[in-house]
Amino acid sequence: MVKPSQADRTLEQLAGELFDLVGRFANDAEVASMHSYKMMSRVLSEQCTVIVAGEGETATVKPPKEVRSDSLQNPSDPDAGYSGHKGQGYQAQVMETYIPADEDGRKVPGLSLITHVAVEPP
Repeated sequence: MVKPSQADRTLEQLAGELFDLVGRFANDAEVASMHSYKMMSRVLSEQCTVIVAGEGETATVKPPKEVRSDSLQNPSDPDAGYSGHKGQGYQAQVMETYIPADEDGRKVPGLSLITHVAVEPP
């Protein structure tokens, strides 16, 4: 629940904290093998840029145009993608039976059934 005026600053702060957290546990085999650690590492690599500044390193958020549509959008649903037109989630294609109109162009009463559904990342 961040105010829009503070969103950029909050994201930059989170990028730095994520970089520190991933770096802190990178050499701990037990932690590095955890699913949650792998998700954090994935977010860092896909949505942040590591910057070498002086004697240290930090991370900054990539501009939206540089973040791929198949990047991690939701750690609890790693397969969800992103579409610039539709946002986060999935794309669905739904097919149903076709009932042609009668000779006067009126719809003929009948049963419409969904015959196929395909769900995929956007």
